Amino acid sequence: MSIPPASEPQGPEPVTRAPGQWPADLASTAPSAYPAPAYPTATVQPTNGAATASLVLGIVSIVTSLLFLPAIIGLVLGIVGVGRSRRSRPQVGRGKAIAGIVLSTIGLLTGIGIVSALTSGDDSGTGSAQAPIVQPQESEDGKTEGGEATEPTAAAEEPVAEPELPGVGDAVRDGKFEFTVTKVEPGVKEIGDEFLSQEAQGQFVLVHLTVENIGDESQYFDGNNVTGYDAKNREFAADTEAAIYLDDSNSFLNEINPGNSVMGVVVFDVPADVKLSQLELHDSAFSGGVEVALG
Repeated sequence: MSIPPASEPQGPEPVTRAPGQWPADLASTAPSAYPAPAYPTATVQPTNGAATASLVLGIVSIVTSLLFLPAIIGLVLGIVGVGRSRRSRPQVGRGKAIAGIVLSTIGLLTGIGIVSALTSGDDSGTGSAQAPIVQPQESEDGKTEGGEATEPTAAAEEPVAEPELPGVGDAVRDGKFEFTVTKVEPGVKEIGDEFLSQEAQGQFVLVHLTVENIGDESQYFDGNNVTGYDAKNREFAADTEAAIYLDDSNSFLNEINPGNSVMGVVVFDVPADVKLSQLELHDSAFSGGVEVALG
């Protein structure tokens, strides 16, 4: 009887794995067989909150002109917004900031005009009405209606010369302000800098002047209270919007305390062939005003 040979001991069956497949206990350390999916990165667009806030407050200040706070804050935020737009590429919010400045300015001026109309009135005042002087009528035979003969006077035949107006360098006063025009600079085509500027429709005329408060309380100086005239007696308003682009213009709602003085520039945008010959300066929108010849 033959005994069959003992079979060789069998080891564990080999585990078949796909190429690149790692055991379960080493899966945590195995390199990824596939690269991580690429997700698009979000691009953050630059914003200019100050410009938006200035525009909103400018609109509010038009409606609530007597509440000066929205207009003042809107003006400040507009200037901040313009500065931020300069530093961003591309420039963001510049148009909103400028619109906020303009609307806040209109709201502020409207409120100041209403308050001035209600409180100050005309600084020059009006006295009691004088009775008209009635000259005796002269008849054809040289006698008055009372029967007495009249003699012509030489003074009546001579034209009365108009008084000469003060000029550049002369100090003149209206209300609480003393004005001195120091220089007139015509023919300026553009004002501002490379980032924020404005071109003239015709030419800018820059009137340099000194304003001193000679009253006993503070007063606002504003370029809107200065009017220009040419030789044809045409009237030209100051361009206060363009003055915003001019450094140190000091001609936009500049509050001056008693005894203080400022040096400012009032901007006019006039045709290229116009020469301003005269200014009319006021310490407020309703004052009597004073005239100065520009030569």
